[in-house]
Amino acid sequence: MSQLALPLQLADHAVFASFLPKGNEELTAALIAVANSSSGSGCWIWGGGASGKTHLLQAVCERAGDRSVYVPLAMLAGAGPGLIDGLDSRELVCIDDLHEVVGDPAWERALFTLYNDLLASGGQLFGFFGILLALPAAAVLSVLIRFAYNRYLKEQP
Repeated sequence: MSQLALPLQLADHAVFASFLPKGNEELTAALIAVANSSSGSGCWIWGGGASGKTHLLQAVCERAGDRSVYVPLAMLAGAGPGLIDGLDSRELVCIDDLHEVVGDPAWERALFTLYNDLLASGGQLFGFFGILLALPAAAVLSVLIRFAYNRYLKEQP
């Protein structure tokens, strides 16, 4: 299986130096620490529109360099969940706009598989050193609850 090359470029301005962390100093420091190392405990970030989630995700990828990949689902979700196949080879996967695929069973399975593959390969949630998700907390819970419920139903006789 070959990995799809994503023709993406990070925004030039999306670096930590240009982010105004007022009120988010701890988050910014944690993201910088993860971007600078190959360890971390994982993180999901969320916030309202124009709160800087995309800026921070891209700043993490810019700082981490080739160890990372940025996946903007608002732009790429239409390509299908096969788009994220093989991303577990990266230390840090930053997925933006996850709300674009919430409720789509194929995407939810692919994301859950990516999560597990990253964990199995020594990654951590955040990068796993792995996957950093910027989305509303309700969307995360919705995906996890729906997946667990469907798995429960499949295991029942």
